[in-house]
Amino acid sequence: MKLTKLLNLYLDRFEGNFAVLLIDQTQINLPRKLLPEEASPGDFLSLDIRIDENKKRMSASEITRLKKHLNGSEG
Repeated sequence: MKLTKLLNLYLDRFEGNFAVLLIDQTQINLPRKLLPEEASPGDFLSLDIRIDENKKRMSASEITRLKKHLNGSEG
């Protein structure tokens, strides 16, 4: 199972507080403050998307705990 995906984005332009990014034929608007300060139109950016297994496990554990609490099986 692949837990990460690397996307290559093209920074097309800025519109106000948003960066207009292109990936393939898809446009993505991202808050400008999330980009490196030096980023400028014409730059190519990499976005590494990963599944955070630790947070996923913690979340599942918390959901289980809350279900037990709601069902009255936790003190």
